[in-house]
Amino acid sequence: ALGGFRGIIADILWIRLSTLQDEGNYSELLQLADWITVLQPRNIEIWQFHSWNLAYNISVMIPDEKERWQWVRSGIELLQNHGLMYNPESAGICHAIGWMYQHKIGGVMDSAHLFYKKILASDLSTLTEENGHINYNYLEEYKHKRKDISDILGKYNLKPQIMKQVDNEFGVLDWRIPETHAIYWAWRGLPTAEGNDSLICHRMIVQCLSEIFRSGKLHFDQQKGIYERT
Repeated sequence: ALGGFRGIIADILWIRLSTLQDEGNYSELLQLADWITVLQPRNIEIWQFHSWNLAYNISVMIPDEKERWQWVRSGIELLQNHGLMYNPESAGICHAIGWMYQHKIGGVMDSAHLFYKKILASDLSTLTEENGHINYNYLEEYKHKRKDISDILGKYNLKPQIMKQVDNEFGVLDWRIPETHAIYWAWRGLPTAEGNDSLICHRMIVQCLSEIFRSGKLHFDQQKGIYERT
């Protein structure tokens, strides 16, 4: 409906967003990012930029770990809940989500990385057995009967049929760890990937499988706050 004014309005919002970020005023940033992406919904790079800005540039300015995690989640959710809605199964968006798990959560550059890992492991323990593996017969039977299971599947945009494909392809994985989620998203983007997108998705899978082998199995005790890869 905006016609030729769409680009002009997007430019104004970009300027406003930059000003708010420089001033440290984050309350409007998430809404502005949402508006800009809606104005230019087919531009994959815009989705990637705004998710990166939320999860990386803004989150590191927040000292509280719990609040910082919310900004990281906002960056992921912008892609998985909105970016994919306008660009179904886009390899570029799927890879960007996978990168959040591989690098932002799975890496150690963010001082709050262990907090992120514990939240992910705690949430996914709702779906998994004690070793982090999925019983797909149980999951299929109860994904609509148990609200806690359906909530986690929805929160992380996990599709059991694709999760099962990943386990069948690469061996049974631990779904409590970030590398498995990076593999899941790279795998999910491969059917539409072409050229460089295909290369980076395959590369992410290989890198994450290598890290899983290097880091070992997860010992997670939520009650005691233990998170160890051994």
